[in-house]
Amino acid sequence: MNTALGWLRLTSPVLVITVLVAIWLYLRPSRGARELEASRDAVRHATNWHSVRSIRLSDGSWFVNGTRDVVCPTDFDETSIHPERNPATERRVELQGYFYHQLPNGLWQRMGNGLIKIPDCGRGPYLEFFEHIYADLDEIERNGEVFQGGNLDSDGVKCQWWHITTTNPKEPKYSVCLEENSHLPLVATSLTYGFSYSFSEWNRTAITAPTPNDAPP
Repeated sequence: MNTALGWLRLTSPVLVITVLVAIWLYLRPSRGARELEASRDAVRHATNWHSVRSIRLSDGSWFVNGTRDVVCPTDFDETSIHPERNPATERRVELQGYFYHQLPNGLWQRMGNGLIKIPDCGRGPYLEFFEHIYADLDEIERNGEVFQGGNLDSDGVKCQWWHITTTNPKEPKYSVCLEENSHLPLVATSLTYGFSYSFSEWNRTAITAPTPNDAPP
């Protein structure tokens, strides 16, 4: 009898710990969700980056329709391509309190704007339809799932695909390819919504001011 009681006293803490660990493993976010949380933290702390935006056309091909360089907290260099317009390319630069706009004749106009913090900083890149990347992460953790995909070599840097869904697992809402060490996204794409972004030069991007042609000194 004493031996049995002693065994119970010995094993009870082990059982309690085992149960607590099992509950913790059950309730904690999945590996995919943890990878996205780490990536969200990484983009929120990023100070600059370069992105290329593409849209999916009706024939299934992809068309590059813009680029954006961001240098936090106030500067960006953005190019948008509109094939239906003339000229088709529009470029805008915000740098050190000045706004630069390229005119149809190719000359630059400069206006003093003051230092205005851009919304990308502290939140990460803007994605079509989703506001900023990972803006829906809380919803994903409540109602969705994150599935691991294959690997990709993006401009010589390897990344791991993660497919995010909140409804049908066979049709991801969007997918991100994360660089293993930094957790920074190198690609974010969605066939459902028809957009794709590639990211590079994380924390290494610089912006050069255009030469204004018709602006006051």
